[in-house]
Amino acid sequence: MEEFDFPNQIQQIETLLSSNSEQDKSFGYSTLLHLQQQSNEHPSAVRALTDRLRPLFSSALSDIASNDEETAVQALKCLGFMIYHPTLASHVTEDVANLVVQSLVKLITTTQTKAVCNLGVWCISIQQLTATLLASHFSSLLRAVIHALDNSFDSLSITYEALQAILKLATQVSGKMRDTSNIWVPLICRRLLSIDKRERDIIERCLLQLRPTICPPLLCLSKALSVDLEKKLLPEMKNMLQNPMRKFHAIRAWGWFICLLGSHALKKKHVINEMLKILEHAFSDSDPKMHLMSLSAWKGLVDALIIYPVENSGINMDRKYGVQQIGTVMLDRSQVNPNEEKKHGFLRNTKLIMVPLVGIMSTKCDASVRLACLNTWCYLLHKLDHSVNCPSILKLVLEPILEVVFRMGPDSKNILLWRSCLDLLCECVSAKCRDGHHDNNDGVVSNLLAQTSLISPPPIDKCASKVYLIKWLPWDVNKLDFHLKMVQILINKESMKRLTPENRSLVCKGTLKIFRYILKGIQKEWKNSCSNYDEIMSCLKAILSSMKHILEDLIMGEVGISNHLSLFLYFMEAVREELEPSLLASPLYKVPLDLKYINELQLVNKIEYPELKGIQSVDCMDKVSPMLYLTILLLCLVSQVVSDKSQLEIILQEVEQQIKYVLLSHNPLEDFNVIISLLFVQNRFICVKVWKVIANCLKEHLDSIKSISSETEIRSEDYMAICWFLAFPFVMYFCSQNSSIPMKICSSSSTCQGSSQSEMELQYILEAWSSVYGSMSHSFLSNCPSINCLSEDLCGILLKLLTEKASIQDVDVEKDFKEKNQNIIVLLFGETAVCFLKHILAVADQGLRTKASKNSSSGDNFLCSSIKNCLEFVSRFLRLSLVIAKGCADSKISVIARVFTTLANTVSHLQQKKDILLFVETIFDQLAHWLSAYSLMHGEMQVSIINELQHLWAESLNCLRRSKPPIIFDSTFLRSHATILETTLIHSIPAISASTIAFWNCTYGMQEKLEYQQNLLPILDKLSRQGRISIHKRNPFCFINDHSTVRTAVATTHKQTSKRVELVNIANDMGCSGVRVSGLRRKRLELTEHQKEVKRAQQGRERDCNGHGPGLRTYTSVDFSQGNDDSQESQDLRNPESILELLKKD
Repeated sequence: MEEFDFPNQIQQIETLLSSNSEQDKSFGYSTLLHLQQQSNEHPSAVRALTDRLRPLFSSALSDIASNDEETAVQALKCLGFMIYHPTLASHVTEDVANLVVQSLVKLITTTQTKAVCNLGVWCISIQQLTATLLASHFSSLLRAVIHALDNSFDSLSITYEALQAILKLATQVSGKMRDTSNIWVPLICRRLLSIDKRERDIIERCLLQLRPTICPPLLCLSKALSVDLEKKLLPEMKNMLQNPMRKFHAIRAWGWFICLLGSHALKKKHVINEMLKILEHAFSDSDPKMHLMSLSAWKGLVDALIIYPVENSGINMDRKYGVQQIGTVMLDRSQVNPNEEKKHGFLRNTKLIMVPLVGIMSTKCDASVRLACLNTWCYLLHKLDHSVNCPSILKLVLEPILEVVFRMGPDSKNILLWRSCLDLLCECVSAKCRDGHHDNNDGVVSNLLAQTSLISPPPIDKCASKVYLIKWLPWDVNKLDFHLKMVQILINKESMKRLTPENRSLVCKGTLKIFRYILKGIQKEWKNSCSNYDEIMSCLKAILSSMKHILEDLIMGEVGISNHLSLFLYFMEAVREELEPSLLASPLYKVPLDLKYINELQLVNKIEYPELKGIQSVDCMDKVSPMLYLTILLLCLVSQVVSDKSQLEIILQEVEQQIKYVLLSHNPLEDFNVIISLLFVQNRFICVKVWKVIANCLKEHLDSIKSISSETEIRSEDYMAICWFLAFPFVMYFCSQNSSIPMKICSSSSTCQGSSQSEMELQYILEAWSSVYGSMSHSFLSNCPSINCLSEDLCGILLKLLTEKASIQDVDVEKDFKEKNQNIIVLLFGETAVCFLKHILAVADQGLRTKASKNSSSGDNFLCSSIKNCLEFVSRFLRLSLVIAKGCADSKISVIARVFTTLANTVSHLQQKKDILLFVETIFDQLAHWLSAYSLMHGEMQVSIINELQHLWAESLNCLRRSKPPIIFDSTFLRSHATILETTLIHSIPAISASTIAFWNCTYGMQEKLEYQQNLLPILDKLSRQGRISIHKRNPFCFINDHSTVRTAVATTHKQTSKRVELVNIANDMGCSGVRVSGLRRKRLELTEHQKEVKRAQQGRERDCNGHGPGLRTYTSVDFSQGNDDSQESQDLRNPESILELLKKD
């Protein structure tokens, strides 16, 4: 047996309810109510109640109308439970349900008891009857609820229950409730102006829950509310504004009234105007709380004017890249079609909403007011749905607020506001970068949208854009200008001036984040196969224009330069990282070089010397690739922002990265050409530092590619750009001599410290120059023969510089020493000369390998004969360095010595006659000056140079002897280097003179006939008399048959500077022809009788005088020296042994 006998209990209850005693009935309903409460824990109780449901309904419906209030109240409570409990309500039959509804309606409208009325309405508010049943009795139910809402008891509790009943019916039969909203909604709205705060709060909570049902309002509701406003509500609100205690309530009610008026408000112009005057009064109030309340109420106008679905607002749903387009408003109203009229109305309504929002943001007001304004604005963005992505809406709604906030900057009062707007813009821009497809009902901003009060703004520590769902869609190129404009506004100079360094850094970080998202969107647009050429060009031009404006602000800015500089460099880095090189460097995309800075420069005219022949000039509006455009921007920045050394280093690091990026492009030489041209145009010392960075990058690039394909064809202008690039440091040096622009590396310093610093900087530049020159020569030497002339062409440029701009002249040395640091000259051109000479050696080595690969003779040296300019440059250096060495003991001796060493090494590889003759013609004169000036040098200079001079002179003599084909050491060749022989034959250094004499003896001393230069005669005479030198080759006399004689004549030539020794064949004088004169290598002839007689005579003279006394003087002792009996040659000819020795030779 169960613990509770519920069927028996119900039977007992039924007995009590059937009693005529009100006391028994009251006790019976109390017991039933207790049993119903137990049914929550005991399912058997529910079953027992279900079995006896009809009798219980019958008793309850009968007793709710009882005159006994207690009985009626208890019966209503039991009835309410039975129609509320899901199980019991589901078992209610239709006839019983009809009876229940009818009884409750009758009871509510007729009872005179407050408690009974309250419970009757309560039953309706909790019932779980079917919607079909309620719909069939909707009119009567609505009448009963309205009666309770405006109950005669003036009971707030009954009103509250009536409101709950309305909410219940709105849930169950929402359609009918919406259709009849004009009947019951105005009754609720009237109570918004109630004095009772509790009633106002109850009404507002109810309206919030009813909002999905009644908004947007039907026309009938708007009309009904409009009538109420005209008759009573508007005057009441105006009166409330005069009461400081009630003005807030009026504004809160205003928000609901305007919301429920909806679009109909615009048709009732006098009503809406009066309504707007109320808010105008509120906005002008000095109380910030009034502003907060007004902004919250302004959302009601948003609800009224921004209505969806979008078809009702005339929005064109044509999509491009997922974004709706709103048509342009037509100005000619006579031609406007209905759809255009709707579009115009939509934009007009939106503009009306924005007016006070922009005004509040633009004025100085409390931070909480601005946040409330931001909240209302975000609510507007939320209500705009997908149309928030339209260009016209962005310009009308998004741009004004963002511009105002961003121009204020993130100061201490506006930091939260600024962050919120930045986050909102970031979400807008990043929408294009998100993967996957976006559902039309989904946004890309975090959605925390709840049923937020229309009146109360969200907490100020929450971003309003995160409270309301804003449906950002992937943007197209039409939005790019807007996004970039926001970037420009974020970093505007006016706001940056007012910010602290920390806040400037915050602005830069936020702006960079936005900019990267923009670049990602452009990259995605480029990848999109649907994008056309014009759209891609539009994107690139917009990005480059934005970069240009940032640069101009940076150059002209007065404060915050460090942050602007860092931001610009970060922007450059972002472009390189986010946009592919194939986009930036493509030859398909060319943009005009619209830079003011370039327009102010004039190529070549800024530089008097040299004329940059063959190099492409940089002119304003030239078409360049986006990559080159960015590089030029960076170079312009370098030339302008040089006040801080640390900033300069940062910029140069960015230049390095950009140049590396350029060198990996499609056609780096073309861009390289323009870059070099721009360096020359600027003509500043800072460009030398840029040049050094470019040189290092170029070296790394050349080393990485190892060599150039033999099929590579280099345009003449690109080749000349390479030459001028290598000549750049020299051009800057010479141009700075007559320029007002200072150049640190070439200006003398009044202190040793300044001079040392200049030399150190120059040393760094020379290291870079040597590295890039060596890499370039090595890379192109093997596979690109045209570049083998690089050194020659470069030397040609440098020689022109030396010729036209060299400031050091022999006659002006003392003056130059007072004005210039001559060590720098030696260092600059000496190291360069070493590089050129090493290049000549490299060409020679390459020639050896080439010949070996072709199975040629490996013993022969090979050298390209295109070395004239290189040797001329070395010669010019020797001349300049000698001038310096004579007057300055502190000259770069090591550099000069290294030039001599490298030159000697180069000479040792010379073997082709044309190269050797070129070397003699170019170098010997300057070498002669060095050898002759040796004694004038300081002691340290002598010690350092002597060995190198000896080595160089020895190699020079050796190369003359090994020439192929051999050099003919005749009078003509002697004339070409008589000066240096004059110096070296009797040089104070024994090694030099000895080697020169040995050279003479085996070359000119072996000649039979020579014309001596006048300056050599004293020297040759002295050396010959000392027996150290041979004037010419010994020649045997010609022995002629028939006792012919040989006459020796010394004839003076017509030349004033030389004499000629001539052997005259007497036989010829006698007309004997065909006589052969024996030479040194002729076959030995038998002695004639006459010759034998001569021989005996000579021997007798030797015996009688021992070779020294007077003896027989024969014709063999003819004086060939014109009276100089002591000459070596005369002695040899008078010596019989010498004659016989000659005759014995073949």
